[in-house]
Amino acid sequence: MKAIILWIMICMHTSSLFAQKTQVFSLSPLAREIKKVNGLVVGIGHFGKKGETKEINGLNVELMALSPFVVFMAVMYGSNLKQTHTDTTVNVNGINLALGGYLASVNHKGINIAMYNAGHSMQGISFNATFNAVHEMKGLSIAGFGNYTDYAIGLNIAPINFDKQMRGVQIGIYNKSLHVKGLQIGIINISDDVRGMQLGLLNKNRKRVLPFINF
Repeated sequence: MKAIILWIMICMHTSSLFAQKTQVFSLSPLAREIKKVNGLVVGIGHFGKKGETKEINGLNVELMALSPFVVFMAVMYGSNLKQTHTDTTVNVNGINLALGGYLASVNHKGINIAMYNAGHSMQGISFNATFNAVHEMKGLSIAGFGNYTDYAIGLNIAPINFDKQMRGVQIGIYNKSLHVKGLQIGIINISDDVRGMQLGLLNKNRKRVLPFINF
């Protein structure tokens, strides 16, 4: 029996030394030799090195909560938290559940439920208790504090929505965008270029300032 247990331990140790590049389960941050996970990833998040590209297909669960600090940073610096570079990339296809959220150059396609999202891009549905600050957003984003994007296509709902370029709908208390092709609904709506309509108490664009309805 002792010999069998010893043999099993040796096999497990050997397999860990020569881990395959694709796995069905992994802890995060992902080890250097792991390039793809088709299944489940559980851990404290992703902190990739420059030039690395990794892929997760399935369920990503992050247990690290830096929430108070990150929320403070969001209030102070807003959209500056989003990751605009692509030197380090983690591609997540599936579901992300996080006590905290992305703080790396992550491209996510699927469903995100987290305290915050400060990744690179999001395509799908994103629910964040505080803010969603990404370079590019496609789909539905609902945030308890604010949405901050460079490019957004779809529907953004939050008290504060600041999308540099928006194709779709902003719904909030304060909506701002440099270029809007669609609809702004809020108390205050501001945009330099509107191809659509603004509905709110104060609506400002390059042409005019009007209450209730502007275009």
